[in-house]
Amino acid sequence: MEKLRRLSRHGSATECRAISDGLLTDEELRKFNHHVRRNRGELLFARCWLLVEGETDVSVFAECAELLKIDLHRHGIRILEVSQAGGPGIFIKVADALGIGWHLVADGDDGGKKYTDTAKVLLNDRQEANHISVLPHLNIDVLLCCSGYGQPYFDGVGSQKVSGLTAKVNTPEYWRQVYEIINKARGFSKPAAALESIMLMKGKGEQGVPGAVKDILDKCRALVAIDQ
Repeated sequence: MEKLRRLSRHGSATECRAISDGLLTDEELRKFNHHVRRNRGELLFARCWLLVEGETDVSVFAECAELLKIDLHRHGIRILEVSQAGGPGIFIKVADALGIGWHLVADGDDGGKKYTDTAKVLLNDRQEANHISVLPHLNIDVLLCCSGYGQPYFDGVGSQKVSGLTAKVNTPEYWRQVYEIINKARGFSKPAAALESIMLMKGKGEQGVPGAVKDILDKCRALVAIDQ
């Protein structure tokens, strides 16, 4: 396949960047071509990639940006789900090769630690805080619950499972228990619950956006500003 090249602007200077031979393994290149080059070619014109773990993260960050009146398209920020491609490594290497900024959002669990460990190796002396954020809770679902939007998740617990909620109501551990129950429940859709939570958030407007989400979006905007 023809080598991918991209014009990258840094201040008043413009340079041609490319994915060098050997940067990606054959398997990594296959995944990159599938997830980005063939299906989301517009990502190659972005100025910053917000790398998130899953489908729910994509929805939450996109909707929160809208509530905060942050035009992601105007800023050149694109949200990528990295779990289907085996993690963030491929995207970080490509972003650096093409002059695209990146920020990784990782869950606060063992899987998230693996993602952050991968990203740290690829920082190349850059400030970790500018490029890596770990959610303050197990995942984005628990973050929504702890931010006051847990009712759609609690509704999936069911009367027979309520006894499994032994922690104090509305504490992080309580919502972790709720998540563990609904995560095993047949027919329960976490993305659907997240969308219901987002609707509750919209009722509060900009003030309803969780602080952790706002901080991450601000870091992405800062990366774009640095590149201007």
